[in-house]
Amino acid sequence: MPGYSNPNGPLIGSIEHDESRLGGVFALEFLRKVSDLVSPIMSLRGLQIGTLCEFYPSCKETMGQNFKKGEKISLRVRDPDDEDQFLPMGRVVDALLHELAHNYQTKHNEGFQDLWYRLRGEYFEFRTYGGFLGENSDSSTPSSPRSGSPDQNDDDEEEGILGWSLSSFWFCVILYALVLYINRK
Repeated sequence: MPGYSNPNGPLIGSIEHDESRLGGVFALEFLRKVSDLVSPIMSLRGLQIGTLCEFYPSCKETMGQNFKKGEKISLRVRDPDDEDQFLPMGRVVDALLHELAHNYQTKHNEGFQDLWYRLRGEYFEFRTYGGFLGENSDSSTPSSPRSGSPDQNDDDEEEGILGWSLSSFWFCVILYALVLYINRK
């Protein structure tokens, strides 16, 4: 699978897309944007991904897979019913946060759910405030998956996950239209 290397320093080794599908360049840029959005959480928690790649599983409910605690993470970026349509960015970001939680917890148990919600909260906090509220304190880096701010409000996380700036949206629309136009020639 083609891609490019080291988009976020040591956090992600490489990003790959499925070259056999229409809009591969857009898929690559889409994954790069998703990784950029999640990289502050990865940095805060010391998480790394060897390879982040696109996949299109036959099971329509599957959004991602984590192999060997982040050695490779595969994400669905295309609509399960129409591979020429891309999923909303927030849904893919949430899938990546889900897969990153598997670096700590392999089973979908209560501990996993708790961690996934914390990662969502951290994402929301960073997107809302442009940084982490505890950055200037001595305890800014969580020491374990269960650590974090005790007053963190998990009720607000959906806004951060689903939030997508208008300029990012139009950039992706224009990029996708350009890819479609180029592929028709």
